Amino acid sequence: MTQRATSDHDAPPTIQPDYPPRRFHWSVRVLIAMASMFLVLAFGVITSLLLPQLDKAVRYSLANVALESLVPLSVSFGGVLLVWLWMRFVDRRPLRLAGLSLNRWTLPMLALGIVVVVGLDWAVLELLRLANLTQPTAVPPMTGNVGVAIYFALLYGFAAQGFPEEVIFRGYLMSTLVPRGPWALSLWSSGTFGILHLLSSGGQTSILERFIYLIQPFGFAFLACALVIVSRNLWVAVGIHGGDHIVTDLLQPYALKIADGPLVWTVIGLAEFALGAAILVWHVRRTGLVSVPDPLYATQ
Repeated sequence: MTQRATSDHDAPPTIQPDYPPRRFHWSVRVLIAMASMFLVLAFGVITSLLLPQLDKAVRYSLANVALESLVPLSVSFGGVLLVWLWMRFVDRRPLRLAGLSLNRWTLPMLALGIVVVVGLDWAVLELLRLANLTQPTAVPPMTGNVGVAIYFALLYGFAAQGFPEEVIFRGYLMSTLVPRGPWALSLWSSGTFGILHLLSSGGQTSILERFIYLIQPFGFAFLACALVIVSRNLWVAVGIHGGDHIVTDLLQPYALKIADGPLVWTVIGLAEFALGAAILVWHVRRTGLVSVPDPLYATQ
């Protein structure tokens, strides 16, 4: 296989294999990523159907917790498996070029994503509360084993949603659409991800609210795209996505006691989008970046 030298705006020149062209038009590959969001759920459904009946008398036993953990973990496995299939048979590239690699930057980037989105969302919610624009939450307090409840909230937020969905949309989709301009790439990835949330159940009570609800997933997805382009690291996007669930599933209802609703979705989503846009503007001006390099995750 021939070799070609490639370089990017931040890293020294590297040698990348001369991969064959990707199969199918880019629009088909976008549809593949969107369909994968539904396909990956099948892994969790099948796993839950195969699990033995849990003993409710010992609801929080180690055995029960371990068995229930298999459901979100199977969704993570499904996300990796699907992306491997698309990379192997559609893009004809190794899985690591979808950002799936572990190195010394993995945990710092994961933590960075969590800190950024939790800090931003928390600040926005506090400002809304100070302005008397929030409503108290109707979510009942946690009962039973609080530690186990928090564990499952984090596990589902990261393993069943944050990780597999980011592997698909910021891993596979962004890597299969490069080279493209940073704005176009971010809008395609966050826009297709956001529109799928029309089918989500987030407390919407009307058709209008279903569309307003899209603002928040679009916002944190755009922020994740911007940080991926700057860092060329997938794990910062996983941190953003999982961190958003920390806010909505734990901090907002239980610590801040603020109810969800159209105003919260709108303001948080716009704040996340604004931060992502500011990061892209800064990065493009600093580097002169015109097109995000292919492969996107070459330096990982």
